Amino acid sequence: MAPAESTTLDNILQMSMLMLKRDLKEKNHFSFILQKNRVIGVGTNHLFKTHPKGAEYGYRYAAIHSELDAFLDLPREIDYRKLKLINVRLSRKSLKERRPILRMSRPCVHCSVWIQNIGFKEIWYSTDQGWCKFDTF
Repeated sequence: MAPAESTTLDNILQMSMLMLKRDLKEKNHFSFILQKNRVIGVGTNHLFKTHPKGAEYGYRYAAIHSELDAFLDLPREIDYRKLKLINVRLSRKSLKERRPILRMSRPCVHCSVWIQNIGFKEIWYSTDQGWCKFDTF
């Protein structure tokens, strides 16, 4: 992992911890979309909120996944091939232990399809052991 990528992922972890604290442990899966290492979209899972895109992409109950939530924030005229998608899932114990404890956050099969079609430049996701990078699925 290059130093710039490590710094970016560390910053994403700090933001995730703040979001976990803000949401009082209700949400622990976050997606960030970056353009030139600047966050331009942020999303969380919304289990009881729906969106027509959820049904279009085949989500069960059309719930909004964090990837879709972050994507919906983006301007339509943006070049997606220049963007990074970073998924983070934190253990609910992270707040108690005052440190980020990573969990698996690989995009589901439904998210993977539209992410591949859009053509993000890079996709990163957390695992129980650290970070995993996919250039394409």
